[in-house]
Amino acid sequence: MISLTPQEQKALMFLLVLYVCGISLGILSKQNQVLQTMVYVNEDLGKIDINVADLALLKEIPGIGEKLAMRIIEYRKEYGNFSSWEQLRQIKGIHNGTLEKIKKHACILTP
Repeated sequence: MISLTPQEQKALMFLLVLYVCGISLGILSKQNQVLQTMVYVNEDLGKIDINVADLALLKEIPGIGEKLAMRIIEYRKEYGNFSSWEQLRQIKGIHNGTLEKIKKHACILTP
């Protein structure tokens, strides 16, 4: 058995607590990122954020079906988040009428 002075014991305990807190914060931040990505609804606006919504959530937006939702996700993967509504027009299947429907139920939040 290792014999430690009371001061060494306190220092070791402090380091152990810091280590456990660091691990806990890492786990919590990963879980928070997953939850935000899986389902993100901007409560202030009551609209779905196009930049983080998953396939299921995108399909809830009037005017967006499964194929269009998949195209939106692919666009995000290739080019990054949307910064304007005009970028959505670059996606096959989104024309003026569809875009107006989407705008009523979605938002674009830039992180």
